[in-house]
Amino acid sequence: MATKIKVLNLQNLKKSNLPLVVGYFGCIHVMHGQLLSKHHNYNVLTFKDFANKSPSQIYSYKNRLNNLVKFKPENIFIYDIAKSNMTAQQFIEKILLKIKPSSIVVGTDFKFGSDHKSWTLLKQYFDVETINYNPKVSTTIISKLLRDANIERANDLTYFPYYYTSKWVGGRHQGKVLGARTINLEISDNFILPEGSYISRITIGNKKYKAITFYGKSKTYKLSTPTLETHVIGKTIFPRSLYPSAIRNNIKVEFFKFLRSNTKYAKPEALFEAIKKDLNKAKDYFEHNK
Repeated sequence: MATKIKVLNLQNLKKSNLPLVVGYFGCIHVMHGQLLSKHHNYNVLTFKDFANKSPSQIYSYKNRLNNLVKFKPENIFIYDIAKSNMTAQQFIEKILLKIKPSSIVVGTDFKFGSDHKSWTLLKQYFDVETINYNPKVSTTIISKLLRDANIERANDLTYFPYYYTSKWVGGRHQGKVLGARTINLEISDNFILPEGSYISRITIGNKKYKAITFYGKSKTYKLSTPTLETHVIGKTIFPRSLYPSAIRNNIKVEFFKFLRSNTKYAKPEALFEAIKKDLNKAKDYFEHNK
């Protein structure tokens, strides 16, 4: 987190004379960007543990906060719905009126409270600024695009490419045997992409590397559990044991383009030939997308 941005719970609220941007921000799409760019100095109020959002979840809670930090609000207020799911009226009285923002900034699709009231209720208490949302741009739509491996379209609708962060873990060393050493990542429930190979970029520490990434249960090796493996293009990566735990536990992979679905090959050598074709396609992609 940036040092000047405070992430605050709502137990010790302080009055604020700044605009307050309110939303879940499952990902930062182009309409969210308009909300977060409307004011130079402002606060954000977002939500934790929102069960209704689970089916379209794109990022972990930690990554959602990191995404918001990039827009440099003064403070980020966190409301944990799982601990206290208030009605809209209660939320206004117990939370928003205590913050006392100079205005509230929301999208026109914003609903709030356990009774799902419209943002128009806020106008009885606050100066409300709205962004008229394009119905073709939403977190749900972007989630479906990602689940369908339509990454390029999803990335067109968001402020930065879809990414996943996780822990670097040990693998089966099969890539090393084939001559395509990979970095294996732990897979959590919120990984959203379908099985297959992708053009990607991996960040290890403060260094970024062009790469290809495979996710799935390898049909060639008849695996029963999925793996998430990234092969760095044209670079030698040191064994993970040589990196400090702070780096190993925070590997980031950005995804740019779907290459091919998970396929069973008759022999490992045929799989390696497919990987070489993936590498050539990735090199061509990066050459034309500098």
